[in-house]
Amino acid sequence: SRIGGVALAPDGRRAVCAVTSYDIDDNSSRTALWLLHTEGGAPRQLTHCGQKDGQAAWSPQGDRIAFVARREQQGHKDTSPQLYLIHPDGGEAQRASHFGPGVESFKWMPDGRRIVFAAWVWPQLAGAAAQNKQQKAWDKRKETGYATSQAQYRYWDHNIPQDRVLHLLLLDTKTGAITDLFEGTAYELPRECDSNATYDVHPGGQRLAFAHDPAATPGLGQPMALTELRLRGRRFKTLVQETAWDLAVPRYSPCGHWLAAAAAHVGRAHTAFNQLAVVDLKTHQWRALGEGWDYSVDSPLRWSADSSALYFTADERGRCHLWRHELASGQFHIAHAGGSVQGFDVATAHGQDLLLVAADSARHPTRVHAVRPGAAPLRLEHFNDRLLREVDLGEVQEVTLQGALGDAVQMWLTFPPGFNRRRKHAVTHVIHGGPYAAAGDTFPWRWNPHVFAAAGQVIAQVNFHGSSGFGWAFRHSLIGRQGELELQDIEAGTDWLLQQAWADPERVCATGGSYGGFLVAWMNGHIPAW
Repeated sequence: SRIGGVALAPDGRRAVCAVTSYDIDDNSSRTALWLLHTEGGAPRQLTHCGQKDGQAAWSPQGDRIAFVARREQQGHKDTSPQLYLIHPDGGEAQRASHFGPGVESFKWMPDGRRIVFAAWVWPQLAGAAAQNKQQKAWDKRKETGYATSQAQYRYWDHNIPQDRVLHLLLLDTKTGAITDLFEGTAYELPRECDSNATYDVHPGGQRLAFAHDPAATPGLGQPMALTELRLRGRRFKTLVQETAWDLAVPRYSPCGHWLAAAAAHVGRAHTAFNQLAVVDLKTHQWRALGEGWDYSVDSPLRWSADSSALYFTADERGRCHLWRHELASGQFHIAHAGGSVQGFDVATAHGQDLLLVAADSARHPTRVHAVRPGAAPLRLEHFNDRLLREVDLGEVQEVTLQGALGDAVQMWLTFPPGFNRRRKHAVTHVIHGGPYAAAGDTFPWRWNPHVFAAAGQVIAQVNFHGSSGFGWAFRHSLIGRQGELELQDIEAGTDWLLQQAWADPERVCATGGSYGGFLVAWMNGHIPAW
């Protein structure tokens, strides 16, 4: 079962997460919401009727949970994802939105009555009724081609909805009324946006902030700006817009005085790390934080309850930790060590920050823990324990060797179950993509090294130059030398492996996907046959 989308109730006593289970015979999956108790107790399944219930978030009052789903209810079948509301103590979920283009992501407003959400809309149309009408016509179309004059029409593995842009809208959960907050303007959310991290609601409820591409022609990789929208009168004000800085993931402090964000100094180098940044909402001055901290900040950002610190994740040497940054002292420290933290949330309990952490490791898939100051993490679920007891996993070892430029390079080894050092074993390099990524102490659902190792071979994963989590100089070093430094690192790994008595020199191979696939092709053209 895959665990994701963890969220804490405002009082920290309960949490909710999404759990996806699979039926191999039917080649199908189903995602349901589960309720967890942060002081212990058995989890309880919260939703039963949906196939894909996700993005759960508690209302500010803690009395309802909103989530995104596509369901059939009261004779109406959703053709696009909609917002649903459910009480955490039980009962059936009720549809809160009826919006043809659907709901991509959302956040509660502080009043617990309204919800701001993102949706792909036709920018030339006014009003929800016109959008619904156009969606019906779109659903009935016969053609299957995609026609566009946009430079950015595709992202990752999908086309951007044809002729549409990503707007923020406001839903009144009592009346069902929907207002397009960007209607009649040129504003749109980044087209690669796939979560609610790119916008946030002020704790006062009168304004919201969002990241957007200020260029006349939106394009992937262009610097983003931060803008604030005051809901009364729909007035927009640019907070930060500098061509040398790329801003993202805004987050208001609980006190309402600060807006945090991730900021990359792309004017210095296009490979620049994300730094923390804060905007003073009274003076509208902003500053980047942690200039000397040599790791890249990942989203989302969360504030401590007293607005004195920020929580975030960042890679460090093949692991992804949850970090805390103290604004007053400028210090960074690990709030929860990986493995690899896949998700987290923060709430206030008994006057202290309570952390909800979903993390995996090379030895197990994602688990959920409640983390309190001065106490050992408390595990809240055991979804996969029974299944894992039936599976043998080989040992995992971390090795450091000398690679290109004389630098220390990390290599992870995954051994087959029942590994016998007196026997000869085949060795396979599994080369990660990116290149700005890393292999490490994690349990990936794709390219899981245990699956490869189960055939009896030893799996090697080299974090070559360019990999994340080893500092900016290491990351930037391959620019202009793609293929060269990485090849030297992987070959250094091969040399180390062939010095081991258990490695069979006649059975050494390499495989990889994405950038790793490029490197395999590069190796085929630049290495004499073994």
